[in-house]
Amino acid sequence: MDIPAIRPSTLDLLIQKFSTAPDRILIPFFNDFPGHPPLIPSRLKPDILSLSGGATLRDLLLSQGDRTMPVRVYDRGALMDADDPEGYEKVLRKFSSLHIPDREECLALIKDLLPDCSGIRAHLDNVSLTALKIARALPGKVDPDLVAAAGLLHDIKRKEKDHAKAGAKLLEDLGFSEVSKIVAEHMDINIDPGSPVREKEIVYFADKICNGRGIDLNYRKRFEGSLRKSPWAAAGITQRYENTQLIQAGIESAAGKSVQDILSE
Repeated sequence: MDIPAIRPSTLDLLIQKFSTAPDRILIPFFNDFPGHPPLIPSRLKPDILSLSGGATLRDLLLSQGDRTMPVRVYDRGALMDADDPEGYEKVLRKFSSLHIPDREECLALIKDLLPDCSGIRAHLDNVSLTALKIARALPGKVDPDLVAAAGLLHDIKRKEKDHAKAGAKLLEDLGFSEVSKIVAEHMDINIDPGSPVREKEIVYFADKICNGRGIDLNYRKRFEGSLRKSPWAAAGITQRYENTQLIQAGIESAAGKSVQDILSE
């Protein structure tokens, strides 16, 4: 197989869809482009074995017309083949990080799930870029690709109740377990003051300092405004404010510079 960078979750989705349409040819589509692997019902086995005269499997599938069914996937690997050295190197890089969606895959998810939410989409981009800047300023084992993806997807279910939990479940089902864990804690986070700042703290902090207009490091006013609007939620709001302060202190200690300086570079 010359298209090996397929996630197991993509195969699981195709199998799940096939159980509801066992007579259809299922074709994975990423960003409206057909890819691999197609899931073909066994009734076509004789036709495949009898292909001749230069006819290919693609020719046979195209001849089936309305018996094919597109299946939308968020897996760019469905389009990546290793037919030449350049393609092989790209597949190798992709294969080494299958557990993290790349930017193109994240944007495909956002496009489908938040089609008419320009404000949320702008916030997601701001949080991702802010978190990425902070991650690159820190020493130690911080994965910038994981931070960027979690920043882009932390509000992917923003329109639903308990959106952090809903978003985490969606991403877990898609095979993005590490991103899922970060998204699950982007609203309420458990912090170990003795541990170094890692990806989940960075995304949490970036989310708290990015408002509708961009970055606002005077987040104390935002939390005070939330307290005035929702005094019954004072305990949770206060805890989030304190967590934001703790993370900022951890970032600045590790980076040896202020967050303002990090973000202005």
